[in-house]
Amino acid sequence: MVVALAVHRPLVHWALHHWGTRAAERAGYQADWTSSGSVFGDIAFGGVRIAGDDRSVVRALTVEQVALEYDLWRWRSGGPGAVVDRVKVRRLEADIDLTRRAPKDTVAGERPGNSKVRLAAVRLPVIEIENVSLRLRQPNGVIEVADFSLTLDPARAGAISVARFSAPGMPELVDAAGTTRATTDSVTLENVSLWPETTLER
Repeated sequence: MVVALAVHRPLVHWALHHWGTRAAERAGYQADWTSSGSVFGDIAFGGVRIAGDDRSVVRALTVEQVALEYDLWRWRSGGPGAVVDRVKVRRLEADIDLTRRAPKDTVAGERPGNSKVRLAAVRLPVIEIENVSLRLRQPNGVIEVADFSLTLDPARAGAISVARFSAPGMPELVDAAGTTRATTDSVTLENVSLWPETTLER
């Protein structure tokens, strides 16, 4: 399997772009990106650009880089939640309009079945998020996030920060920051500064 993927790696990347952009187009979006990596153990997408039309929930989305490192062999022993080792997102900007909700599949007043969905256990991977900005339009106002960054790593202390966060009915946060400590199944925040001269210690 490894040899097959190595030989056909360029074809796999071509297929991801070819069929992915066409699927996006059918959903009403113009999309483009580049991809790289072995596919078997890692993959990265760069220069991601997605643009919606007048009816799209996602008005615009750009990402400088999204990268994943994973071990597919671990699926057999630990399930899908144990596969991913590292997630990296760099310079993401998104404009999302939830006032343009797509019609629901269920009829008004109809409730979905009571079948229970069993979620797989998830092992927390290393997470590196750098400079994410989001504008989320809602019927009751706009939520804005500017330059959000987060590092979660079970091997060392990480950090969380946001240059600005504003939401209807909430005080605006400016230059909020804190320290993160993670294990494979939990996250703790310490020394969180929400406003100037205001620090919440653990």
